[in-house]
Amino acid sequence: MTSVFRAISLAIGQIGDPAFSRVMGIGVLGSLTVFVILWFLSAWVIGLVPWSDLPLIGWIFDWIGSIMAFLGEWITILGDVAFGAVMLVVTFLLFPAVTTAIVSIFLEDIVKAVEDKHYPNRPEARQQPMGEVIGQSVKFMGTVIGINILALPIYAILIFLPPLNLVFYYLLNGYLVGREFYEMVAVRRLSPEQVIVLRKKAGLSLVVAGAITVFCMTVPILNLLVPVLAAAAMVHIFEALHARQGQDLTPQ
Repeated sequence: MTSVFRAISLAIGQIGDPAFSRVMGIGVLGSLTVFVILWFLSAWVIGLVPWSDLPLIGWIFDWIGSIMAFLGEWITILGDVAFGAVMLVVTFLLFPAVTTAIVSIFLEDIVKAVEDKHYPNRPEARQQPMGEVIGQSVKFMGTVIGINILALPIYAILIFLPPLNLVFYYLLNGYLVGREFYEMVAVRRLSPEQVIVLRKKAGLSLVVAGAITVFCMTVPILNLLVPVLAAAAMVHIFEALHARQGQDLTPQ
């Protein structure tokens, strides 16, 4: 567990690196673009769907429409507030997946900067084709979004049981984010089989690192820096895990 906090400390100490600053800027602009598009698309789709004509549940929207006509502009305001609240929750749930996916495309720049400073004698890592990198990012984003959608009933139940709802959210997404950052770093130097072996020997380290990452991603302003720092910290965690295994795992 000490290696996790040491890794985070080392990553923060390198925050002024030009490679970090460049990827942070790309991550911020990319995330803002994705969520602005998501908000506009959601509003457009909601306005486009003929809700009252939907089979089985259309009568509900007819009833809601009658209430809206009776209450006038107040219900419109309430509807806008409800839409904004739902989208904020969606943004909260998906932010780790989106930012991680964007940063992962430029992961090589971060990892190279960390290795040049802290592990200068390491042999050259395997160069990943851009198609492989993008494929990893898309797969991860789809996995996190899909699992969080499947977990919505649990979120709905736990919303009445704070702080269990937050504990569940951070543990679930911490596991996913920690595992993804680890695999993105490890696959550069290890075979797929070695990646799995080392991950299993990591214990709770990856979950703790991922949970800290996800928590920081929900803190305004700080969340703009976290994906890059998490990628840098994972390089140190990977090196510590690999060193503890001695010659059992040979870099590829």
